[in-house]
Amino acid sequence: MNICQSCNQEIKEDRSSQQNKYWWKAMEIIGDELGYERTEMSIVVKKHFNWYTIVEVDGEKEKDWESSASWSKKQFSANTELLIRFAYEQGIRLLTPEEFFNSKPKNNELTKQTNSSTPAIR
Repeated sequence: MNICQSCNQEIKEDRSSQQNKYWWKAMEIIGDELGYERTEMSIVVKKHFNWYTIVEVDGEKEKDWESSASWSKKQFSANTELLIRFAYEQGIRLLTPEEFFNSKPKNNELTKQTNSSTPAIR
């Protein structure tokens, strides 16, 4: 954790490009399995976990689904763990980010395996 020396508050570290790459590849894989485009899948996941803020638009309160771009590295990591569990509950086994970036799957794709014993690589 980085702390500002002058104000003694935590400095938010923005998500990394690797975190972003992993997130969108996972959205593609889960979406393919569940019948969604990757952007739709991202909204489905955000709704599942209630990742939103309330904003006022024309005097009405509405849900504004959080953009992963607003997440810190720490928050992104926590949300990725939740995403991996969510995928597993749907019968999809995603590599962890560490496994993905250290294993160099074919075509640098995120490996997916269903809960059956047959692995699939995308």
